[in-house]
Amino acid sequence: MAKRRQFTAAFKAQVVLELLSGSKSVAEAAREHRVKPEIISRWRRQFLENAAGVFEKSTAAGGEAEARIAELERALGRKTLELEAAKKPPRSSSDGATTTGRAVGRGVPGAAGLPGAGRGGEQLLLSAVAAG
Repeated sequence: MAKRRQFTAAFKAQVVLELLSGSKSVAEAAREHRVKPEIISRWRRQFLENAAGVFEKSTAAGGEAEARIAELERALGRKTLELEAAKKPPRSSSDGATTTGRAVGRGVPGAAGLPGAGRGGEQLLLSAVAAG
């Protein structure tokens, strides 16, 4: 079985413009380019049907593209904020608790009986200096 030839849009436009300029007839263009006259007539019909679309503003396609761009910009902003938050080290408050809510010295096995367990870092240090 013979493989179907495929023509580029630029080639089709060139052939149709030859017809529209009047330099060639359909039969002449068909012989020169070895294409059936019916195919060239179809190309010309499609070209003329879609010619008005060149001058129309594509609001549907443009609106969808703008909406997609806005969505992507919002996503980029969120990811940038998340990245900046992940880069910053957790801050300590005056009572020894970090921004995660965990206090220094808590959760250590055997620390419950030690003096200053559960207190802030400064108080623990002061207790150790006073005791020593």
